[in-house]
Amino acid sequence: MSRHGRHVGAKRTVNKSPLVLAAAFLGITSVILVQAHNVLATTPTLAAAAVDTTLPIDTVAAKHTVTQYLAVRDAHNASEATRSRAITQARSELAAAQGELNNLVINGGEVIDTANNFKGVRYVRGGTSPKGFDCSGYTQYVFRQLGISLPRVASSQYKWADKVSAAKAQVGDLVFFHSGGGVYHVGIYAGNGMIWHAPYPGKSVEKKRIWTKNVSYGTVPKGALSETQAQKVAQARAALAKAKGMKVVPLSVTPKK
Repeated sequence: MSRHGRHVGAKRTVNKSPLVLAAAFLGITSVILVQAHNVLATTPTLAAAAVDTTLPIDTVAAKHTVTQYLAVRDAHNASEATRSRAITQARSELAAAQGELNNLVINGGEVIDTANNFKGVRYVRGGTSPKGFDCSGYTQYVFRQLGISLPRVASSQYKWADKVSAAKAQVGDLVFFHSGGGVYHVGIYAGNGMIWHAPYPGKSVEKKRIWTKNVSYGTVPKGALSETQAQKVAQARAALAKAKGMKVVPLSVTPKK
């Protein structure tokens, strides 16, 4: 067994040499790499995760869409608020106009406020504008600003007006001055025995205390008020329709491509 056994032992030692072990290791490693490649090839989610570059692009697009939506939303809310305010104001004005039509009374405060605007305008015989007024030209112009048409001269305005007593005279009524059976002057009653009027040549529109008892009072006829107020109601209704028809910025966003 001695010689034969040594030969056998020598053969086993050669089979375990480093070269043989390295080759065996490389063979095993190759098998593992091939198997790993096969796993990745048959698992799309894992392969995609390693090369996915769409996430940053999608994030930018999402941020753009949100920013765009917020801008559109703010514009929508602002235009909706503007429309809402316009509708509320138009409804208020319509209600006021309808109330005046139902009551058929002139707003004396508006008359006086308008009359005050022309303080200091010089008297001009035959004048009917802020360049110069005579007495009836002044009253006619003031009431015209309120949509009420008066006749041209004092005597015609007297015939046109509905007569009221001094005790029932209201601010904004007309005051007629009489002499020799006729009317020679007219002004606008300001209350407390005062009038606004265009006096005579050399003077200007002023507020003055009534200086005589030979006066009478008149108010705008119901028919004239009805026509004027009906026009205001029509205008208020048109304004309301326009407010309701106001365009509002659509609340929609087009995604960025």
